[in-house]
Amino acid sequence: DNGILRLTLDDQKNKNALSEEIISELTEAINEANENKEVKVIVISSTGNVFCSGHNLKEITAARNNNDE
Repeated sequence: DNGILRLTLDDQKNKNALSEEIISELTEAINEANENKEVKVIVISSTGNVFCSGHNLKEITAARNNNDE
């Protein structure tokens, strides 16, 4: 859209927390945009009343509780 890539965080239930899945999807979209000469600007926005609550702490806690085997 006129050289603008719009990415929207849309996980209102979790206050748009950055889960591993969302981080992966954002990274992939940004990497693809980097290869696309038509993309000049990336706008990251969100739905709901919170832009992003940070990393998903439930995933971090679960990872800590996993035994390294």
